[in-house]
Amino acid sequence: MHKVLDEWPLLIVLGGVVVGLGITMTGHWRIGSTAIGLSVTLGGVLRLILPRPVAKLLGVRSRLTDVLCYLVAGLGILALTWVVPPQR
Repeated sequence: MHKVLDEWPLLIVLGGVVVGLGITMTGHWRIGSTAIGLSVTLGGVLRLILPRPVAKLLGVRSRLTDVLCYLVAGLGILALTWVVPPQR
C-alpha cells in the first residue's frame, strides 16, 4: 500500500477523472467533462512543478512533452466542453 501512495500525483489526476466520469454518467455531462478537463490540466501543472522522483508515473516522456500533452488534452477537453451548445 505504501508504494501506491507514493504515486499520489497520478492518484489525484485519476481520481478526478473517475469523479468526472461518474458525474457525466448521472446526466450532468458539462460538469463531469469540466472535472475531467481540470484533472488532466492539473496533471500537466503537477508534472511541470514536481521533480521527476516525486512525479513518478506522471512522467513517462521528457518533461516538456509530458506537460504539453497534458495541457493540450486538458485544455482541449475544457474548450470542447464549453463550446458545445447546451441542449434545449
